[in-house]
Formats: sequence, structure tokens, C-alpha cells
Amino acid sequence: MRRKAATILLILGFVAIGLDLYKRAPREVKVRLRWAEKRHEMRSATVVYERDGERVLQATFRYRDGAPYEQRHVVRLARGRYVARVSVEYASAPRSVRLPFEVRGQDEIALEGPW
Repeated sequence: MRRKAATILLILGFVAIGLDLYKRAPREVKVRLRWAEKRHEMRSATVVYERDGERVLQATFRYRDGAPYEQRHVVRLARGRYVARVSVEYASAPRSVRLPFEVRGQDEIALEGPW
């Protein structure tokens, strides 16, 4: 009986560890950046994803004739709190925005800001 109980506890321990690792593992998340009215003046945008003050990922988009209404891209992020630092270069002047967000397991995130 003790051997059976020990085996069950061992299996449950492995399952708990596996679930924890699964939750912490980075996964693909679709990010939608929705640009504002001045998107026609936009020349480029750089998005830096930070977690706990450290850079995790960076993406840069360049636009010849202005940006589309929505820029989509896929990133690999683990669950947790992040900050997206978005630097936008307009024909007239640059602008930077800090947008906090959280990945909880969703497949898609929309980031909108005062660009």
C-alpha cells in the first residue's frame, strides 16, 4: 500500500512540475498595433518588449508611404507582465509611448496608444 501511495505522489509531483513548466514556457502571441490618424505620416516604428526591466524582444517596421491602420506580428512571450516601448518616427517628429500589458494565455493582444 505504501509503495502504491508513493508512486501516486511521484506521478502527481511530475504532473504539477509539468504544468508549471508549461505555463512558464514562451508561446506564440499575435500582437496588433493599431495606429492612429497620423499613420499616413509614419515612417517607421520600433517596438521593444520588456519584462522586469529587461529587453525580451524587439521589432522594427518601416513604411515608405505611411503605415497601415493595423500592424500585426507574432512574438514568443511567456505569461506575465510586460511593457511595450513603442518609438514612432513621423515625417515631422519622433514620439515614444510606454504601454504596459499582461500575457495570461491569450493568443492575441491589441496595443493601442496615443501615437
